[in-house]
Order: sequence, then structure tokens, then C-alpha cells
Amino acid sequence: MNNIQIMKTLFFCCTVTIIVIGVLSENEESIEAKYHKARAECQADPETGVTNETLLRSFKSQEISPAVGNHSLCIYKKLDAVNEKGVVNKSVVEEMLQAIVEDKNKLDEAVNECEERSKGTPLEVAIELSKCMWDTWKKYSESDEE
Repeated sequence: MNNIQIMKTLFFCCTVTIIVIGVLSENEESIEAKYHKARAECQADPETGVTNETLLRSFKSQEISPAVGNHSLCIYKKLDAVNEKGVVNKSVVEEMLQAIVEDKNKLDEAVNECEERSKGTPLEVAIELSKCMWDTWKKYSESDEE
């Protein structure tokens, strides 16, 4: 893997959801601001904090560890993307994915796919939702380069 690919992947992993939720909300607090706050809180908690290296390894291998899953679940709960029972909030996921999927039909497909893939315990849902968002980012960022 060349340095540019590593830097791109590291950038994504360091800001996992920032890329996905880069579109600002018109609400009183943007989803981006909510993400920064949630990630800082989750990073500060010894139960949910993970290193950037751990994030990078997990997303590159698509083998998301329970530690990264717990980190993601913490963030998703704080953003109301996933509730305590592991149910995905489609409207929040849609808001998160709007940053990378501009076409409304493709956005709807991506949101539905992520919801469908995200089944099981809350931890399993967080892991699958993270994988789906990563896959969506890769799909649409690669198509932008063509």
C-alpha cells in the first residue's frame, strides 16, 4: 500500500464519522459538532476509548474489534443513530451519509442497506453500521476519483 493510500485510510479512520457526517445540519447544533463532542467523550472513557492505530487496523481489515465496536456504539448512541436496544435511526444515518452520497436515490439505497445490515445486539449493530458506512465511503470516494 502506498503512502497516499495509507494517509487516506488513516484520515478516514481518525475521523471515522466526520467524513460520513460532514454536511452541516440546520438544527441548533450541527451533526459535525455533535460528532466532535461525542467522539471526545467516548475517547475520554476508558471503556470506549481507542487509538487511531486500532481504528486504522480495524477498518482496513474489515475485522472490527469489540473495542472499536464499543467506541462506535458510544458515538452512535450519543448521536441518536442507534438506541439502547440496537435499533438504527434511519433519519440520523441518512444525515450522516449525505456528506458522501449526493444522489437522493443512491442515498436512500445506502441508508436502507445500512439499516438492513445492522441487526443483532447493540454492539453487533454498531459494528455492522460502521462497516456499512466504511463500504459506502469507499464506494463513493472511489467513484469520485474515476
